[in-house]
Amino acid sequence: MIDPVAESIAEKRGILAGDILLAIDKENIQKPEDVLRILGTGKSQYALSILRDTSSVEITLTPVAGKIGVFVTPNIRTIEYKYNFLPEALYRGMFEVYHQIGFSFRTFGTIIVTSFSHTATQAEKKEATDGIGGPVAIGKVFVNLVGQGVEIRGILILIAMISLSL
Repeated sequence: MIDPVAESIAEKRGILAGDILLAIDKENIQKPEDVLRILGTGKSQYALSILRDTSSVEITLTPVAGKIGVFVTPNIRTIEYKYNFLPEALYRGMFEVYHQIGFSFRTFGTIIVTSFSHTATQAEKKEATDGIGGPVAIGKVFVNLVGQGVEIRGILILIAMISLSL
């Protein structure tokens, strides 16, 4: 999911909070890191394929200072596993936890690398460290998700994953 920053190029071009980013330049987006990787190519313009409610929307953006002005979050959805055999259910649950913990470590690694990089500007370092907020930031995310109408069960799953990876 993407959420435009106020007054950003993304907001001005019509991206709305809760839009689901499907692809950039026809390259499918599977995880938030894909967005960073594609936008890191330094192109002057990107074509975004977005799912809004049940409609597909195409938006072309020209980055400003290498950024398009969106927050990218995993598309959290409620997953119900129904298995007749306990070991399979445990395996599937651990598989999901493993991938979510990996995402957390990769994100934290990116913050650390950027913070201590000799080539990153002070603004980039500040932006990286501003992403660390602890319990207060988790509370803000919770309030924002409730405000966007995300189902409480999905929010609780997100909080559980964050807690496991801390």
